[in-house]
Amino acid sequence: MELNMARLWVLVPVTHLLLAQVSALRADTFEIRGGGFITGKLLNDPKSPIYKIRTNDGVELEIASGKLKPPVMLDPAVEDIYKSMAGKKDSPELHRAIGLALNSINPKGSLAYAHRERVVELEPNDANYVALGDHDQNKQTGEWERRDVSFKRQGLIYSASSRSWETPQSQAIVDFKNKEKIARADMAKLFTQHLKNLDSKTPKLNSAASEFFALLGNSEAFYQKYQLRDRLAIKVISDLLKPESTQAASPAFLMELLARLPDYATSSVFVDVATNSPDSQLQQQAIELLSRTEQSREYAFMRFWSALIQSNPKDKLYIQKTDRAANNLKGFVDKRAIPDLIDHLLSKVTTTLNIPGTNTFNKDGSGGGMSTGGQQKIDRLYQHQSVLSALIAVADGESFAYDQQAWRIWYAQKYAKTNLNLRRDE
Repeated sequence: MELNMARLWVLVPVTHLLLAQVSALRADTFEIRGGGFITGKLLNDPKSPIYKIRTNDGVELEIASGKLKPPVMLDPAVEDIYKSMAGKKDSPELHRAIGLALNSINPKGSLAYAHRERVVELEPNDANYVALGDHDQNKQTGEWERRDVSFKRQGLIYSASSRSWETPQSQAIVDFKNKEKIARADMAKLFTQHLKNLDSKTPKLNSAASEFFALLGNSEAFYQKYQLRDRLAIKVISDLLKPESTQAASPAFLMELLARLPDYATSSVFVDVATNSPDSQLQQQAIELLSRTEQSREYAFMRFWSALIQSNPKDKLYIQKTDRAANNLKGFVDKRAIPDLIDHLLSKVTTTLNIPGTNTFNKDGSGGGMSTGGQQKIDRLYQHQSVLSALIAVADGESFAYDQQAWRIWYAQKYAKTNLNLRRDE
């Protein structure tokens, strides 16, 4: 059995205490830097630069705190447990009882574990190994071994962040994400700082800011200068372009910066701008930038097509969202979207009208009455002009206006597969 030495040194003075007089039970443990231990009682404040220690032999020492590691102080409740066990024979039953008592005070404490290790040392059977809680039995040899040793043998790595054993690959992913998170924070800080310094009256600050933004898009030069990947600026720019952003920044300048960066990394930002920006000029600029390459055009088509399909009639902004999705889709549309465009040509809109009350009078002027008003709900079909424009753009010159049935017949005739002759020869 290989005992955990970090816990064993805690247990050694405790075992000694069990055989000593009750008056000597109060003991703190001090580890000397470089090796060795002192057990006794600390007579002054643990935060003092000089420790005054009375050893178990009654000798008083004064030692600079820097020469010792932080002391292990014996808790009063722990002291009471040891007092109750003083003078008893060193046995598995004794250490098991002490371990259970200590466990009730601090379930994850190393002192209780040290006593369980002592039980295994005195009586090494399966039940006692199981009680340790961190040992497994080797199925091939039948020997018990610490779980961390077994995991290391399998090539696993302990992750302090997740408090679990991971494969080197999964740990590498975690490490990468942590480094990426730190790098993003550094980029955000640097970007914001230089954005403010662009208008600085201090030439040095202004020059540094100009250089920073001039290097965006030149990945190699940017990394050599700032030890950061310039693509990390995309998230910062995206946040600044959002309508709810409170930081003042020129949208046109931010879009210019994005245009220098790879389209595969910026396309999602341009789609978000085209979908959510209240600035129509900015929206149009995003559409134009999405049209630069075949890859960005396909990405834009899939995103805008998806937005059209997922628009929910129960949403209060359903009409506006449908129109905007179709308007964005128009420049990228292909025949894959035709059935969905046809389905979204018309939307039912319910309008509630308030009907006022009326006064009535008898012909002879003898009196009359008054009727109360009410509300009347009227359903009508809303015609989506943007959807029709997108549909005509991909229909090779055909147009059936808002006649959905005519459009469906045309689509079936043009794109349906040729019917097979299913008649059997007799």
